[in-house]
Amino acid sequence: MANTGTNLAALRDVIGDHQHKHPDAAFIVMGDFNKTKLRQVMPNFHQHVTCPTSGNNTLDHCYTQFKQGYKPVL
Repeated sequence: MANTGTNLAALRDVIGDHQHKHPDAAFIVMGDFNKTKLRQVMPNFHQHVTCPTSGNNTLDHCYTQFKQGYKPVL
């Protein structure tokens, strides 16, 4: 079983390192996060996928630092 807290902390550390090295860059974090929410550890990132991507569940996420920077179209 995956340790969600450990995985989120590792992801936060990697993204944070890149943000420190490239402060003017736009970051897009995408993936199949299942029940995990990146905002738990990176509150400045916003989830843009709002529609179900697997049955009734929204598993595929797309995070950026830009609130309302992307909107999925069905």
